[in-house]
Amino acid sequence: MSDGPGPSSANRGIPDLRWINRNVLVSDIARLLDLSFDGDSKIHCWHPERHKNADRTASVGIRRKNNSVKCFWCDSKPMGPVDLVMDVLDLNGPSDAGLWIAEQFSVPCIP
Repeated sequence: MSDGPGPSSANRGIPDLRWINRNVLVSDIARLLDLSFDGDSKIHCWHPERHKNADRTASVGIRRKNNSVKCFWCDSKPMGPVDLVMDVLDLNGPSDAGLWIAEQFSVPCIP
């Protein structure tokens, strides 16, 4: 669903976070974040310190129906693309995550 690398949104407004969560695949985001996949539907958690055996067996499920991921060991809430970027990169808020995503994909902006 995503269009590939896009121009900076600095002069166009702020990235449309709702559009991102609906149209940018969470699996594409996970690949850009260099997360470790186990097949097509599981990812190793990026917080191995929270896991028994450092998440040797992948515990993050990719939920394609609602474009989210969920770690079953950490008992996290489901995360869409914006939440995933915020958590993995330890960003301060959704706007920072939206800007990061807009640097990677063509994202419409809100003036």
